[in-house]
Amino acid sequence: MERDSYDSGDWYNRVDYTLGDNNFDKGLPRKDKDEANYELIEQVLGQHAKPGSAEMHQMVNFYQELSELRQSSRLLRLGSGAEVIKRVDFRNTGPEQIPGLIVMSVDDGVGAGADLDPAIDGLVVMINATNQPQSIGDFRDGKDQPIDLTGMVLSGAHRDSDSIASGAANDSGQLTLGAWSAAVFIKPQSGAQGAGLPVSKKTDLSTLPPFGDTEVFVRGFLNQWDPVNKMNFSGNFTYEFTTEVTADQLGSTQVKIAGNEWSGPVNYGKCSDTDQLATGQVNTLCANGGDLPFNVEKAGTYKFVFTAMNKDKPTLSVSYTEPAQSCKVLDTVAGNPLGFPLYVRGSLSDWNAQPAYQLSYKGMEGNLAIYQAAFNYAGSFDFKFANDDGNWSKQFFVKDAGGTLIALEPEQVYPLQHGDGGMGNNSITLEQGLWSFLVKVDPTQTSGEVGSVIIQECSAK
Repeated sequence: MERDSYDSGDWYNRVDYTLGDNNFDKGLPRKDKDEANYELIEQVLGQHAKPGSAEMHQMVNFYQELSELRQSSRLLRLGSGAEVIKRVDFRNTGPEQIPGLIVMSVDDGVGAGADLDPAIDGLVVMINATNQPQSIGDFRDGKDQPIDLTGMVLSGAHRDSDSIASGAANDSGQLTLGAWSAAVFIKPQSGAQGAGLPVSKKTDLSTLPPFGDTEVFVRGFLNQWDPVNKMNFSGNFTYEFTTEVTADQLGSTQVKIAGNEWSGPVNYGKCSDTDQLATGQVNTLCANGGDLPFNVEKAGTYKFVFTAMNKDKPTLSVSYTEPAQSCKVLDTVAGNPLGFPLYVRGSLSDWNAQPAYQLSYKGMEGNLAIYQAAFNYAGSFDFKFANDDGNWSKQFFVKDAGGTLIALEPEQVYPLQHGDGGMGNNSITLEQGLWSFLVKVDPTQTSGEVGSVIIQECSAK
């Protein structure tokens, strides 16, 4: 009865290998550990008979029988996860399962691959942890077709008498096992591999919405608390919602993930008072948690991703995409905040500063000066943005995190660097069209990230 006998001494921890005594009920547990439970322990001891030598010998025999069963077939020693997935199935599952009964099949038929045990085409392990005999027989393969079990027999590794497989039998394909028993049935193989015991058709749970038919909404965002912003199930336990935010909607807002009714099965919010939602980070949510603060700072596209693989600790993340920019050739205005001319210089211009590829000043956007070049082109070329002197003393370019100048794609906004780009160059491939190279740059900054660039197919206004 001692739950913590480590320091209780040899009297309580003695082992009798002759199986004459099992040291049960040799005294009450330690006073400092269990004095408060003494009365209950005495009641329990009076209700349970002490196992004797016969029962202990029987348990040892059962253990030895189980060990011999394990050694009787390679199918009970598969050795790898891949083999387990391919061959093992549990048959007593689902809402109609028999409580207390475990039924596991292991396939060694032609569809399972290598013939691991040439003597059998498969086996079934049954464990009946109930006080009544139990039967099962409706096995299905991966095509939901019935599997013939009429040829199944009890494994020869079981003992002939006093076996752990009490009451085991096969009655026309119905496998039966007595109370408090365990058994291994085998499907004998004659010659080449037969059909075996193929695993049943599986349902990939990641393809099923975690909340079934219950609809899931982003509620509170931009003060929309009604169940309007419905999330769509996208697979892999995930719901998604994407929306556009305009400049007049910017500011602080609150977010929760919930169903149509706040009292329903879906109602998630923040787990602590300090939790805040932000783009690019993953938040763990709690059931019936509070509103998540979210500061919407930029106009553009916001995508909410709610993942409920673990419904006790689902997660929410938000990603942001800049708005698509419509392209047109802007009007040139007087002035030049940079103080020097700027060109697309590269293999398209023989690396010279040619007027056809000069970026003209188009005005200011806040603290950013806008420059644009527009020209017809088709093909691939290397380039930088640079001034017109032979030393390339003023260079602008796009680089990756490692400092390497990269290939660019049309319609993508890139951060623009100012400095010495070295021998490297950016590159791009363009289809035939009128192309706009639009640069926004802070003229007061002389190095590092100073603005942005986007290259777009453009039509003159």
